[in-house]
Amino acid sequence: MYILTTGQLAQLFSIKKSTIRYYVDEGLLHPKRNEQNDYYTFLEEDIYRLYQVLVLKESGISIKEIKQALCQESLLGILQQAKKDVKAKINTLNHLESRLSEIIQDNKKYILNECVYIEYPSRYLKKVPAKYLENNTFLYSPLSSNNLISLDTLSYVFIDKSDFVVCIQSTKEKYDFMYPKGLYASKTVVAEDEKDLLNQIDLFMSDFLFELTNTSIENLLVYENVHCSVAYSEKMIFTMEVKM
Repeated sequence: MYILTTGQLAQLFSIKKSTIRYYVDEGLLHPKRNEQNDYYTFLEEDIYRLYQVLVLKESGISIKEIKQALCQESLLGILQQAKKDVKAKINTLNHLESRLSEIIQDNKKYILNECVYIEYPSRYLKKVPAKYLENNTFLYSPLSSNNLISLDTLSYVFIDKSDFVVCIQSTKEKYDFMYPKGLYASKTVVAEDEKDLLNQIDLFMSDFLFELTNTSIENLLVYENVHCSVAYSEKMIFTMEVKM
């Protein structure tokens, strides 16, 4: 028969002695008292009970729920549900990891205040219905409540310098504007407001290379680069793109 002290049991499971005392106080463990020194002593059954408690706790189950679980004859159903819950958390974390990777990669791809050249696949955009706009400004509440958009799908398509169309991403089966596959000049900038953004567009389109290639503002694509904006505390980052 194994008889362990609190310190030995803590060492066995690589946990603190205070954790074991907490589980004793909560009624999850029932050690005996050493009559000579009044210290706790733990038998073999306590070792397996502590293993059960630790598995359930690491699975995200609360102390209250563990108490209830340990009163049942079989814990299999609880363990099966815990496995499902852990799987869901893993999926959520994997999704988060992918999103963080995209944000980091985009901040390397789009360099502030520099014109870069990027190969894009064909892209399709459709106009945002007028009922979701007010003075060419997105009404986020009805758009989001109808699950029509996410923040990173909103774009401005410029017809000319003073006229633009508010769009969202679409598919080749249904679109109003199509940006064909190819090389695009892209510049990412900080813009305080609409006036500032228009000034940035003027600077972008005045590049001598555009003059040499007769590139016009028609169908200039502008969008808030949400992934880049996330990387700054108080900045709105916009990306401007035009096909070469």
